[in-house]
Amino acid sequence: MKNEPLQPSGNGHDARASAPQKHGESLPAKSASPEMGAAIQRLIPGRITRDALLDLFDQRADYKTVQSWRYGWRGPPQWAVDLIQGKLAARAAAYLAAGAKLKPGNRGSGAAGTKALRAWRERKARERDEKEKAAQDRAAFGNSEPE
Repeated sequence: MKNEPLQPSGNGHDARASAPQKHGESLPAKSASPEMGAAIQRLIPGRITRDALLDLFDQRADYKTVQSWRYGWRGPPQWAVDLIQGKLAARAAAYLAAGAKLKPGNRGSGAAGTKALRAWRERKARERDEKEKAAQDRAAFGNSEPE
């Protein structure tokens, strides 16, 4: 009886297919915590490495603990929330300060090119008008001339 092959059940499935699963496989997959995960992605652009993650929390927590906060397995303590909020506020202030320093300046080299193009077009228009007037004068002089 011990070495007998498993017989298919009456519904056409193999008996091994209905064996109990491990507990972890039956649970839905945990996705990243939208709050902590989004904050970490804002503070660490690009690939999030172990060292960058530990440096973000000033080496005050180990990697597995930070991962558990990031993926929502455990809630972060208040000091971690305060630290992240402070770093986000500092980064936002730095962006606002950089934006406040922007001032409109001269129009740059494009303005000189535009000015030169405008002058060239005006000169060509004057030359064209002079040629047309000269042609009209010649035509008028040629018609009024006695033959």
